[in-house]
Amino acid sequence: MTPLFADRSAPPPFAESPFSLRDRLAQAEWGISQHPAQAPYYLTLAELLHFQMYWLEAAAPMYERVLQLSPERNDIRWRLIDIYLNTTDVDGQERQYLELLKRIPQDALLQHLYHNWFRRMYEEHVTFVLTRRRSA
Repeated sequence: MTPLFADRSAPPPFAESPFSLRDRLAQAEWGISQHPAQAPYYLTLAELLHFQMYWLEAAAPMYERVLQLSPERNDIRWRLIDIYLNTTDVDGQERQYLELLKRIPQDALLQHLYHNWFRRMYEEHVTFVLTRRRSA
């Protein structure tokens, strides 16, 4: 994933090359249509969108669906934090941080990132938004 998160979320294995992205996307979409309540099919599509296309805005809802079906997947929460960081979705980041803090409160890196980095950035964001609304 990213050195920022250490070993908490690894990227998928490298895809065999060459391959048809169009075919892989069609297979993933077909899998979802046949198995709409099974997380692995959404994960396959999310990983294609995320790691093969870098289409973060499309990958995020697929990862969110994975979490609806498999809420224990903390590795996916870390991926979403990374995506929301790169798409400036501060509220999305906070949702995932808070859920991780409930699930793994003993994680020292999580505690550090949330309290010493994210929380400060989030407070600055809220202050900025409120200031803009008042001046509008």
